Amino acid sequence: MMIALVLVLSVLIVACGAFQFAKSDEDLGQLIADGAVLIDVRTNFEYDDTHIDGAINIPLGKLRENYIQLDPTRTYITYCSHGLRSIKAVKILRERGFKYAFNGGAMANIEALHRLP
Repeated sequence: MMIALVLVLSVLIVACGAFQFAKSDEDLGQLIADGAVLIDVRTNFEYDDTHIDGAINIPLGKLRENYIQLDPTRTYITYCSHGLRSIKAVKILRERGFKYAFNGGAMANIEALHRLP
């Protein structure tokens, strides 16, 4: 019984940690206002279906080879459908020297920022 309780608590702790990690970065609205480039890391099909005006599309699966198209001195905000691919995209960009790469999370997060006055 005690082992089961410890196991359940461990799973909950990990799940809560994953949720915290999946949050989008702070001050995205200001970064967008200052000219950050939005990178949609969803597939080409998803991007063609709907996307945020002005965003560029580099699917996560192609980011490791296509990041060379980007200027490492610019500020980038990644987004996707639910926020998981955008986290991975930021990690890839930062591993390649992009100091100003930020997680925008889900596309709905970025759209909400565009609607703010």
